[in-house]
Amino acid sequence: MTLTATSFWYQAALNAIGPLITAVVGLLLAGLAVNFVTRGVQDRRAAKELKYGLISEITETASFLYHHIVQYNRARTDPVDSACDKAAADEECKILRKELLFQYVTTRAQAESLEARLTAYFEEPHLPVAWHAVRDCLTVLYYHEVSRDRPELPTKIKSKNSKGQEQYHTGLEPGDLDDPDKVINAYKCHLKTTAKLIVACPLRPRRNSRRAHRAIKRALEQAKNENFNYSERVESESGPFSTAALEEAAILQKVRDQIRSSDIELGALREWLDERPARTRP
Repeated sequence: MTLTATSFWYQAALNAIGPLITAVVGLLLAGLAVNFVTRGVQDRRAAKELKYGLISEITETASFLYHHIVQYNRARTDPVDSACDKAAADEECKILRKELLFQYVTTRAQAESLEARLTAYFEEPHLPVAWHAVRDCLTVLYYHEVSRDRPELPTKIKSKNSKGQEQYHTGLEPGDLDDPDKVINAYKCHLKTTAKLIVACPLRPRRNSRRAHRAIKRALEQAKNENFNYSERVESESGPFSTAALEEAAILQKVRDQIRSSDIELGALREWLDERPARTRP
């Protein structure tokens, strides 16, 4: 067989295999593209379902306790016309108070679990702060009802749930906690802000897009219009994010940097000594 015939059959084989390879590669690329798009759609759908599920959970968790508080308040404050009605009302109040106590304990446990999940799912730091504020507002409303024999809330409840005590808490000043209406308004604002932030924030490990950033900013600005600023820094005397702890961490980092630079200088000195020719004694 001559060289010309060999070249002819070689070229013919290439012409036959070339389109086949192109078709196989095209199918593979098309399959990868379809798989990528399908996976993206499924991930977005799963993220949306998770977010709507979280919104449903936080709303139910908060609303159950809130409506138990309202129901107990109405049973306790509604006027009665006769002694018989008063006895029935007192018995109803006792039953509702027991149910309120049980619901308060249940809600506290559920709220702590939800706060941990929000911290794990989202990188946005304002989100768990807003939900924690919902929980603390409900705590204050609960103690308003069970401490009606006192002219004002216990000092311990105020100190643990007012703004500036290590965390943001209710976002209200201690004097504002004596007014149930202000606490209710704060509760509604924090609950709406939590739901808005859940919708706007991407799940980990994705970062905030410009669209998500604008939605988060709008939600925080709406809360700020009602005098709630979740981004304000609260300094405390103790804790991992206190002023003293941050100063100590800065000092430790400075010491580490100095040690690292010293190690580098010592390493360079050792290399210089090793490279020098050994001196012979005379």
